[in-house]
Amino acid sequence: MPSTVVMALVLLLLLPILFGEVAAATRGEATVQMLAGEQSSVSWKEVGSLVRLNCTLENSTGSPVNISWMFNGLQLPMHERHQLQDNNQLLLILDFNDEDEGDYECIVEGDEACDDTGDDFGTCQRVYRASLRLKNETLRFSQVPANQTVPLGSDALFVCRATAGGASKPRVRFAIQNGSQIVHIVESAKYLVLPNLLIVKNVTPEDCGLKYFCLADSDRMAPIQVEFGLEIFDDVTSTKKPEMTTSTAPKLTKPTTKDNFDSLVRSAIDRARAKVDRAIERTLGKLKDPVNRKSPSDILTLFRLPKETAIELTKSREIYETAYREIAGLIRAGKIPVPTGSNSTDFPNYELDPQLLALIAQLTGCQTHARDNSQCATRMCFHLRYRSFDGTCNNLDNPWYGASNTPLKRLLAPIYENGMDDPVGWQLNRTYGGFPKPSARLVSQRLLRAVEPLVDSRVSAMTMQWGQFLDHDLDFTPVDPADSTFLDGRRCNETCTNEAPCFPIPVYSDDTRIRHRPCIGFVRSSATCGSGASSLFVGSRPYFREQLNQITAYIDASNVYGSTENEARDVRELDSDRGFLREGLPTSLSNRRLLPFSTSQPVDCQIDPRKRHIPCFLAGDHRANEQLGLTAVHTLWMREHNRLARGLRSLNPHWSGDQIFFEARKIVGAMHQHLTFSHWLPVILGQAGMRQLGRYRGYNMSVDASIANVFATAAMRFGHTLINPVLHRLNASYKEIAEGSLRLHQAFFAPHRLVGEGGIDPILRGLVGRGAKQVEPTQPINTELTERLFQLAHEVALDLAALNIQRGRDHGLPGYNDWRSFCGRHRAESFDDMRWSIRDPRLRERIRLVYGHPNNVDLFAGLVAEDAVDGSLVGPTTLCLLVDQMRRLRDGDRFWYESPDQFSHLQLAQIRRTSLARVICDNADNVTAIQPDVFHLPGPGNPRLDCSRLDPGLNLEFWKECPAIDGQQCLTSSRMKREAESDDRVRLRSQVDELARQVENLSRQLQSFEGSG
Repeated sequence: MPSTVVMALVLLLLLPILFGEVAAATRGEATVQMLAGEQSSVSWKEVGSLVRLNCTLENSTGSPVNISWMFNGLQLPMHERHQLQDNNQLLLILDFNDEDEGDYECIVEGDEACDDTGDDFGTCQRVYRASLRLKNETLRFSQVPANQTVPLGSDALFVCRATAGGASKPRVRFAIQNGSQIVHIVESAKYLVLPNLLIVKNVTPEDCGLKYFCLADSDRMAPIQVEFGLEIFDDVTSTKKPEMTTSTAPKLTKPTTKDNFDSLVRSAIDRARAKVDRAIERTLGKLKDPVNRKSPSDILTLFRLPKETAIELTKSREIYETAYREIAGLIRAGKIPVPTGSNSTDFPNYELDPQLLALIAQLTGCQTHARDNSQCATRMCFHLRYRSFDGTCNNLDNPWYGASNTPLKRLLAPIYENGMDDPVGWQLNRTYGGFPKPSARLVSQRLLRAVEPLVDSRVSAMTMQWGQFLDHDLDFTPVDPADSTFLDGRRCNETCTNEAPCFPIPVYSDDTRIRHRPCIGFVRSSATCGSGASSLFVGSRPYFREQLNQITAYIDASNVYGSTENEARDVRELDSDRGFLREGLPTSLSNRRLLPFSTSQPVDCQIDPRKRHIPCFLAGDHRANEQLGLTAVHTLWMREHNRLARGLRSLNPHWSGDQIFFEARKIVGAMHQHLTFSHWLPVILGQAGMRQLGRYRGYNMSVDASIANVFATAAMRFGHTLINPVLHRLNASYKEIAEGSLRLHQAFFAPHRLVGEGGIDPILRGLVGRGAKQVEPTQPINTELTERLFQLAHEVALDLAALNIQRGRDHGLPGYNDWRSFCGRHRAESFDDMRWSIRDPRLRERIRLVYGHPNNVDLFAGLVAEDAVDGSLVGPTTLCLLVDQMRRLRDGDRFWYESPDQFSHLQLAQIRRTSLARVICDNADNVTAIQPDVFHLPGPGNPRLDCSRLDPGLNLEFWKECPAIDGQQCLTSSRMKREAESDDRVRLRSQVDELARQVENLSRQLQSFEGSG
């Protein structure tokens, strides 16, 4: 019998470290047995204790094992308070505090972890878990009211808050001493009493010299109290100086009453709503008018505008933030008193009363948008079998996990410069590590341009293209629906002033291309008020700005089918019962059809007025029109759905059109998941990354699959480093077609080229037959993207690299150094500290000249500067962030294709036969030869074959449903056996091909070594 793994968690008092030695401690020692499987032991421990997690093997045979540690689903970050000892079997956490609260996993891989239930495939793995929580059972004040000295006749505000920790919620009341008794203060003409807030109105001498108290108690704890006082000073007669910093606050022009307090707030909100509404109406009116000639900035804004539901969400948040600023103006004018507990008298550091914040939220419509979860129960039969279009009810405990129109997930708190919503670089005098933020355009020019990009000799351009197609299945953050300032209505590409929602990119005088404009226009991302998962407020402050994901997070082929019911209806063929997606014009080479044209969206895809006008194509994701490679892949999957629907209808003529549609959609989603995790991710992550990702171990409903802000805004944009400046178009012999290949800027929004220049086949052959751009940290992004993005004659083109940098700042993403630490690497105190991940000293020096200090480096710039992990296409920090997101997308998806209740064993075997080469052969117009692994270029072990020699792919016979009344027979057992045997042969052949590729790579390395010798 293999040995078992025993986990013990021993929590001790933090051992004081003195002269490098750890002294013994006796207080707080305890042992907690960790649990195997999905359950986890929970232990509450004190601040400052030492945590000892012991992961040892009993009856060990000495076989090698690999032990890794996870914290909250991510690789455990290693720093000075985390120490691994005894071959990673012992984890010490020094000085336990709130940062260490969470779920710990010890993962043991190897023969020692096997048991009788293990299979014979792969490495055995066993996971033991424990959860650590901070013990905080002491009732204490988190904010105490301070003594005040205020002008005669004004109002005095006192804020008092208490915390009890755990589940206890303390009560806070105010009192005053009356003789020998302490009497609770109740609301009256003199006092306005709100939760945690006391306003003494129209202060007179009779209110002074008394003892005021804040009292706090809890059901399980002894009450506590704190005393505060109130004094008057007169500007003319008094020489007494105020004690409080709040004496510098604006003087009230009139005493506060509840009525005029509400009136001032409501008026401020009305003004804010009018400003935001005007800006949005102005933007939508201009951009959706086809007569207007579009600038590059207009084109980008047009295709990133939110849909109607998202517009309402983001408009509420913009009104909320604008109203908050209006109210700050009232505070400065002395019309609303500033609370005494504020750390500053400058907006936005006012700690406003929670009731006031709640009133602002209510009147602006920016509440937490609490969701009605009952919809899952009303359609439970559907939700148990099929996905919803908007991603809701995938997780039945948390139905809004991963749903469309919900906030992006934060892995680290944002670093907005005002703590709420001002992006990084908004305040020109703000420094990071002692240095101001350089212009995003300067970063692009000095660090991110690839003037002479090289072509990869191993990885195909389809690797880049599948990455973009996948990304458009996972996230879309629309820009603000207004592209002009709320203050004065100037458009964001006309003003170079930071004024919401505009955040322009400064251009320096020595710019190599932009010489007559001081900035590049930039519109901030849409914000949202929240999904109900978190409060809109943090104590007495507004919760920080969150960006919106307008589409579903899951790998569910939403780019094919849409992320709402309405979008799904738009792409479906509803005038028949075939279960088809809508089709467009037939091609000249076959009877297969292009995507349908979009007729309901007032969007003009023809940005070059000299070219033939062709409308936009319609797909599940409107970005299908961005560039021709993406459009070709969208066309491929529209055709694949209809091919599957046709086959299912033939096998099951009794099925309705709806059942055919949903079954075909389910299969397509599973194909996308399999292609991504089994074919594409190994190319991106390499063996090391795939080991870190780990095997699928079943659905975990506690996992939130929502897209992380850092993934959408920075990590997944690694794909920009794979984009070639040329989109190759090849004929059947894989030579350039007569019309020639295209510079990338010629392929942006160019549907006319698909209609009139050979369809999708030349583009698909170019994607699989030519290499991706080689990943090179010194030349990350080709100049077609930095200098000619959406270029029009006589217009200033955009810069994708600069936009990436600015977008990260817009979202408040912490810098590269913070994410290094998050991913378990030491923070860089100098640029030389980056040498293990950025090996080129000249590149590190260039980064230093641009940024000055490691803490000033933007995340995206740091990610693309890292050298790729061996066998992968990304650096260690990007790999860490990709693994986090991909694991959550897999483990938190109830409909994951490998989940036992999604497909039968035989159906799953068919899905695993899927290859993108087979999909291309089945759905292109006339592609007759292709290599089996389209993410690698043809070569030994991956030869270009006739389509007839490829694995035939998924066999729909396993989806045949036999009605009991017609006597038809499904597949016979002997036929099923033959199919299963065929699956075994396919699997073995795939393994042989993979071994051949590894031999080829080793041969290349050997030749390289011999050549260098």
